[in-house]
Amino acid sequence: MKKLLFVLFFSFIIVAFPSVVRAVDNYIDSIYQVKTTQNVVYGQALGYNGKQETLLLDLYQPEDGGSEKRPLIIFIHGGSFVAGDKSVYTDNAVDLAKKGYVVASINYRLDTTHNTPYNAKSPDLDKPISSSRADTLMALRFLLSKPEYRINDKIVFVGGSSAGAITALYTAYSEEVDAKKIKAVYSIAGTVIDSDFDLIDKGDPPSILFSGTTDGIIPYEMAKGTVDKLKKVGVKAVLVTYKGEGHEIISKENFDIHQRLAKFLSPYAQGKTGKKKKVTPTVTSAVTDKPKVTVKPSITKGLSPTSIKQPTATPTFTPTPTTIPLTMEGLIENYLSNNAAFDLNKDGIVNGFDYFQLYKK
Repeated sequence: MKKLLFVLFFSFIIVAFPSVVRAVDNYIDSIYQVKTTQNVVYGQALGYNGKQETLLLDLYQPEDGGSEKRPLIIFIHGGSFVAGDKSVYTDNAVDLAKKGYVVASINYRLDTTHNTPYNAKSPDLDKPISSSRADTLMALRFLLSKPEYRINDKIVFVGGSSAGAITALYTAYSEEVDAKKIKAVYSIAGTVIDSDFDLIDKGDPPSILFSGTTDGIIPYEMAKGTVDKLKKVGVKAVLVTYKGEGHEIISKENFDIHQRLAKFLSPYAQGKTGKKKKVTPTVTSAVTDKPKVTVKPSITKGLSPTSIKQPTATPTFTPTPTTIPLTMEGLIENYLSNNAAFDLNKDGIVNGFDYFQLYKK
């Protein structure tokens, strides 16, 4: 009978009050539904063909039902600076938004006049880097000017793949005032060109680079050199190496990249406290869509109800004598009245977590 009551009660909590179960917003777990807004105009700039270009972005926002400001990720697509589009990485943007980030996937000016795609050894690479960096900072200024997007302007990340990864690194390491808002940067098959290593200094943001050892477009040695230089000047930097992999690691290693990226960004998204951020439980609609990325069994191994952090809340207890028998039936009856006598784990609120304490008895 006790087991039946446990199943029925906890099922009720999950369905009716999912945010109580989702007490910790750690920016690692995919827990939100996502609102997508496509083709938002963030600015205009003179294109390589001499004509004005309208610059667009797609915005992905977690639907959390609250007013909390959230960390921003600006994602920059690849395409050798001559091709590509923001829509290519929709699944990646959605996955990050499900974890709690506001994600902007941007288009930027492409050099359609260039006869061949750029690579890390192109002698004139500074031209597209300069324009794409300017566009990224323009997008950043636009996004932070929109209060309706609920962006925390103190927690901004940039990242990208290939040409977009190069752009992200050069944006994060630039001396532009707006670039100083960037909290961390990630690069998927990107690098700082070895001749530009002197641009890196101790004030640059924490960085994580993903690189394949057989990449023929962005040499692995350059990515490693970038990380080595960052570490030398005292910047936290991580190089994730994919042995035998080439340039398309974002396709072949997408799951692993996103798992590592989420863990790397999480402490910075929470203010670099290293502690999980607690949120006050609110009644929100249940999340029914499942992320496209399948969670490996090792990620969930060892999780138990007692390992979940407890939510904080301002208690509004019903003044009831503490002589009421602390039974499972009593807990169920007193759940909605928030009876202080049933706050068994002393976290300031009566909820499903108290049930675990009672069940252990």
